Amino acid sequence: MKKQYSFLISIFILLLNVNLMSQTPNGKLKVTVSGFENNKGMARVLVFKEEAKAFFPAKEGKAFLKIIVPIENKSCTAEFDLPAGTYAVSVHHDENNDRKVNTNWIGIPNEGLGVSNDAKGNFGPPKFDAAKFQMDEKDKTIKINIVN
Repeated sequence: MKKQYSFLISIFILLLNVNLMSQTPNGKLKVTVSGFENNKGMARVLVFKEEAKAFFPAKEGKAFLKIIVPIENKSCTAEFDLPAGTYAVSVHHDENNDRKVNTNWIGIPNEGLGVSNDAKGNFGPPKFDAAKFQMDEKDKTIKINIVN
């Protein structure tokens, strides 16, 4: 009976190790953002998965991860633990801390914005495909320049 019990424990441990080894490893993404007009307010940094690309860059509720970080010396840094995959990052300079992108009377943002790859939009925000990158390294750093 003891042999059978230890055999079952050995099988369980083996299956647990196989399961852990088959999981996608996480990597550390470091996002450095520069070009803020001033140090007022906070930077809202959103990470979108490819599955949510239709909501990029603005739908905060659809972001995979989000963080709010202070701005110092007109720049900031945010770090995320991410599994391997395809992502895009958007950054909003929330100067008045109202949690929304403020615009002028014709809808043009009057707070700074930026996205990964410094992608630009044509008559609107940049598309996910222009801003996407692969998280396939243990440590990855991307740089974003804010457009004011």
